[in-house]
Amino acid sequence: DNQPVSDVINNRIESIQIQIQESNNIKDIDHSLWWEMKNYRAYFNAKDFLLACIGGVGPSAWDVGSDFAFANEQSNRFIAKLSLLFISLPGILMGLSFFHQLLVKLCHYEKCGKMIDFL
Repeated sequence: DNQPVSDVINNRIESIQIQIQESNNIKDIDHSLWWEMKNYRAYFNAKDFLLACIGGVGPSAWDVGSDFAFANEQSNRFIAKLSLLFISLPGILMGLSFFHQLLVKLCHYEKCGKMIDFL
């Protein structure tokens, strides 16, 4: 982790050169994602991953867990269901957004453009 700055810069320049070279060879639309998957070491850092898990996933999991515990403790079923709805709403919206993007990619606008505009 304690590499000299020049080594870090040289590694980054080398990875950018590889990316440019591979992007010229690949004609797929999602080539940048593919490149990042193949060359994950250019961006991945175990220390940053650990910090993201502790600082991001940990508090989020605690928050969601406490929300589910709150919903489970409610004697009023309407309040419990409303709480569960608000907990699951981000996932529902993300799923709908994914479905919309999938429709846009699979359908040509001329064929089902009105349906896509409706969504």
